[in-house]
Amino acid sequence: MSKKSKQVIARQKRKCGNSPNSNLSFIGDYECPRWKLSNGFMDNYDLDHIIENMGLCLDCRHIKTMNFQNYKAERQKINTEFMILQTKSR
Repeated sequence: MSKKSKQVIARQKRKCGNSPNSNLSFIGDYECPRWKLSNGFMDNYDLDHIIENMGLCLDCRHIKTMNFQNYKAERQKINTEFMILQTKSR
C-alpha cells in the first residue's frame, strides 16, 4: 500500500469517505452499506481503493465509477448530436 493511501486511510480513521449526507460527486445520495452496518468501517480488502484522495469502500467505488462512466457516455452522445446539428445547419 502506498504512503499516500496509508495517509488517506489514517485521516478517515479506516472509514469509507461516503459518510451520511456527504453528497460526493458521482455518488450523490447513495447510502454506503458500510455506514449502515459498521459505522463506515472498511476492512483490509477495501483499504486499497483510494480515488481522488479519498478512501471509498468497494460498493461506493463501484457506484462512483459506474455513474462517472454513464456521465461520460451521455456527454459524448450530447457532443456528437450537437456536432451533427451544427453540420446540418450549414
